[in-house]
Amino acid sequence: MISTHEMINAKSSVLKPILSRILFAILLLTVWIIPQHSGAQSAEQQALHNYIQMALENNRGIQARSAESEGALLEADQVGSLPDLDLQFEYMAYDRNSMPDGTTFRLEAMQMFPWFGSLSTNRKAANQQASAVQLEQTLSESELVREIKELWYMMHEMDHHTGIFRENLELLTSIEQQILARLEGGSGSQVESLRIQIEKEELQNRIVKRDEEVVTMKVRFNKLLNRRADFPIGLFPNIADRPLPNVIADSAKTSNPAIQSLDMTARASQTAIEQARNSGKPSFGLGFIAGHQNPGFVNPDAFNSFEVMLRVQLPIYRNKYRAQEQQARHQYRAVQEQRSEMENRLEADLADAIRQFQNAERDMNLYLEQLIPTTKQALEVSLSNYGSGSAGFEEVIQLQRQILGYELEAAEAQTRRNVAIVNIEYLIGATQ
Repeated sequence: MISTHEMINAKSSVLKPILSRILFAILLLTVWIIPQHSGAQSAEQQALHNYIQMALENNRGIQARSAESEGALLEADQVGSLPDLDLQFEYMAYDRNSMPDGTTFRLEAMQMFPWFGSLSTNRKAANQQASAVQLEQTLSESELVREIKELWYMMHEMDHHTGIFRENLELLTSIEQQILARLEGGSGSQVESLRIQIEKEELQNRIVKRDEEVVTMKVRFNKLLNRRADFPIGLFPNIADRPLPNVIADSAKTSNPAIQSLDMTARASQTAIEQARNSGKPSFGLGFIAGHQNPGFVNPDAFNSFEVMLRVQLPIYRNKYRAQEQQARHQYRAVQEQRSEMENRLEADLADAIRQFQNAERDMNLYLEQLIPTTKQALEVSLSNYGSGSAGFEEVIQLQRQILGYELEAAEAQTRRNVAIVNIEYLIGATQ
């Protein structure tokens, strides 16, 4: 088998620039794909972290959730307070010819008290509901973080696709120069020159499409950060592969924000059952009546009568209260079923995300360690043979297309790998 060193020495001066470009493309692709602990990658991760913080602070949906959460915290002060004081004042004046007493003053005050422990139970239920709303806000934040990360990696994938297209465009230009040189020597083909032009035009069209996709993604990315659509976003040539977190399915069932929110809602539903029981208990009222009768308005400030009142409100229509308690029990059961369904879905989604990660990891290894290096080596041999006239143009162009496809697949596999890890982090409730 001919070694690479021997092939390079055998090439003409026209082939040397082609091989140089190919080797440069291999080096560039290796630096881009293989994760390195470099300053550029640290800067990329820091930039992503900064964008996430910006989104959490400025996103309108998160701000709405935050306002809703703050409002829910005020519910306990409302339901945990006594009913308003019932205060009545009466003044009656009579004609002295008909009523000898002349005037009557009457002041009545009544304060109702619910069944013992009802207020603390109401306050407990309200605090639990507020905690559930806060966990829903946490869930919304987790969903936003996942969307930011996915867009981040997809933007870089499209941008890297453009770079791959440009590298292959340079390669086609070098092959075109070789074809023109052969045409001048009388051994080339005009059809080969036209084929190269067609390939170049197709790559140019794909570059334009990828650039437009990146612009569209940047608009969406900026809107998640609540910024103007054309705000510049710096992309990085090197993207670090996210490490796979420690995945424990059982712990994920307790750390996932959606599960936690349902757990708190279930506690609130249990407390609602106790609330329903208390609502079917008697309530009490304590008050007083102070009166004054004085003919001719003599000493009107002195009350000459005083009464103490005790009022009991009896819930004798039991159907209403039994229905209220049954309704609370059905709500608790519904939340329990929702949690069970959420656990099943979480387990299935987690297994699917892990499978996607494993598939992407295998694809990356296949393209980077086997297919791309082997195909590049075959292209070098084919170019050398083409220069000497022992290989056909169709073989060269076919290998060039294979390399282009493999490079694109490698970039897509890296994105799928990172996105799979992003989804795993979201499902297990991992932090940023």
